[in-house]
Amino acid sequence: MRYSLEAAAKLLHEATGITEMPENCDGLAACLNAATDGLVKIATGQVLHVYRGLCPDAVTGFDSRDPDCPACQILQEIQP
Repeated sequence: MRYSLEAAAKLLHEATGITEMPENCDGLAACLNAATDGLVKIATGQVLHVYRGLCPDAVTGFDSRDPDCPACQILQEIQP
């Protein structure tokens, strides 16, 4: 399903409360594309959690993030 830029911005705001673009993005479309690409890479196994510390799981909690894990770094970048 493809969304217009305006619809994507509305969905992003409703889901996260984000009202401003992050400083490191050239535009909302670029931010959404980068976030989507990162999540797809995690979901398809192209970027894996290292599970050597604070990666999300039933023990550390699903909101936990390991700063040394590539998958966690992607999640940290896209979560407010």
